[in-house]
Amino acid sequence: MSKLYYPVLILSSILLSVNTIKGQTAYPKEYEKGIAALSEGKTGTAEKFFKESISSNKDAGSYYQLGKLQLNEGTHEGRNRALDNFKQAALREPGNFNYRIDYCSILEQFASGMAIPEYEKMAEDFPNNPIPWVRMGHIYLNGYNDYKNSKKIGMEFEALYDFKLKDVARKDYLEAERCFTEALKREPVNIEALYYLGRLYENSGN
Repeated sequence: MSKLYYPVLILSSILLSVNTIKGQTAYPKEYEKGIAALSEGKTGTAEKFFKESISSNKDAGSYYQLGKLQLNEGTHEGRNRALDNFKQAALREPGNFNYRIDYCSILEQFASGMAIPEYEKMAEDFPNNPIPWVRMGHIYLNGYNDYKNSKKIGMEFEALYDFKLKDVARKDYLEAERCFTEALKREPVNIEALYYLGRLYENSGN
């Protein structure tokens, strides 16, 4: 079975304009030096300044920028460090959508089940935004695809493991349908929600 993938992180570039960071009117000088270094392509220097800013100011922007640099290393160690820094950025500025969605996205790479509660919180905090609903729907869609043709595991005398995986698939199907529908309530022409809802119906024979 082929997996469906969508753009996981809002990381089209290393440089994040300071104007997009909500809730701040002034930025630590170390952070600004880091941004300037990024604009010149000096990632090593930028990383040094962001670490200095975190040490002195614990500012969300520096955690986030450092996390992006670490993620771009393309290593497991870098991804682990990026997860921690994205989490710190999201905790310090919960009203920043980019910080929150990127944290959820990388968390999903570690364990999709852990990401669902975070997406649910985002759906509450950003009630008009369809993206958290689409992301949750995609997780449930993958779950449905994984389990829809399975029968059961275990044996009759192993009660803990004696259940039909099709029952699990049915729950994932209903949750996926609900999430994509909620996304479309917020944005009726959301291409991802329309596409994945169509795939859900196609894969289920509807």
